[in-house]
Amino acid sequence: MIRILYDKDLKIEWRIHALQQIVARNISRGDVLDVLYSGEIIESYPKDVPYPSFLFAGNSYKKELHVVIAYAEAIHTIYIVTAYEPDKDKWDENFRRRI
Repeated sequence: MIRILYDKDLKIEWRIHALQQIVARNISRGDVLDVLYSGEIIESYPKDVPYPSFLFAGNSYKKELHVVIAYAEAIHTIYIVTAYEPDKDKWDENFRRRI
């Protein structure tokens, strides 16, 4: 289980794609971290390669966001893959379940 809020030794690495996407989508690094620290895992993809990945949902400054991370348990590192504002036509009213 990923315990970002309580794990001071967990390393967080930003993928270039994620940085490009958050800039293009007007999302800050702080917004992404807010979701990781206070949001919840709504989907998991254990067979993703090279590491299992997870979709977090949460909000930052009243902006609902989704953040995708990959978790390399052996090296105690998460990789920020992307972040976006979920499409209300594709998600339920809480942005936690796909329609």
